[in-house]
Amino acid sequence: MQAVRLLTARYLARRNSPDGFLGMGEFGPARVPINDRDVNSLIAPYRRVVFG
Repeated sequence: MQAVRLLTARYLARRNSPDGFLGMGEFGPARVPINDRDVNSLIAPYRRVVFG
């Protein structure tokens, strides 16, 4: 459930920024990440590994 919320928030943020930038922050441009480590670690036990 937590991974779904994180992914939804990221997709909604990406909808408002088609080029991947959210805006200018204090340290430069703020970007929408393509891969999120937290989401990957939450989803990893449910993924199937396919070889071939």
